Amino acid sequence: MSDTAINNMYHGFIMLDKGNDPNHKLISPGDVRVFRDEDGVSYPSTWPKSKVLKGMNPTGKSIMSSAH
Repeated sequence: MSDTAINNMYHGFIMLDKGNDPNHKLISPGDVRVFRDEDGVSYPSTWPKSKVLKGMNPTGKSIMSSAH
């Protein structure tokens, strides 16, 4: 933690159960997905009022990397 940001922040998710996934896009139950900020620095922000989120490109896909 610095005065202006959180450095090297990671988020992890474990899929415990999933429902209907006809296109098989979700990870399997028991699998883990870890996300990290691309540049390793996470700055504080407020929830945007628009539908365009910082960190999302125009296709709606996250620019964060994922390891699983």
